[in-house]
Amino acid sequence: FVASSARRLTTMEDDARSGQREDVKREAHSMKSAAAMLGFTALSEQARELEREAVGLDHEELVRRIALLATTFRDVEQRSRAMVQTLAA
Repeated sequence: FVASSARRLTTMEDDARSGQREDVKREAHSMKSAAAMLGFTALSEQARELEREAVGLDHEELVRRIALLATTFRDVEQRSRAMVQTLAA
């Protein structure tokens, strides 16, 4: 999940730069589903909102929303790594 989500965020950033809003929408959908399945509610909700609104957002707001999603993802990533370390100990 962590590796694929990091790739999805990079892809969304690239897609936003090149104006590929439908591709941003598609990546957000995939991230939403994976995050929900693992119980990462805040990340899933942000991805859901981005999926729903990506096509209609202006460029600056789209970039801002992707950055916000990335920040939430980094928090999830840190908590996930800590949980794995705890389980491995």
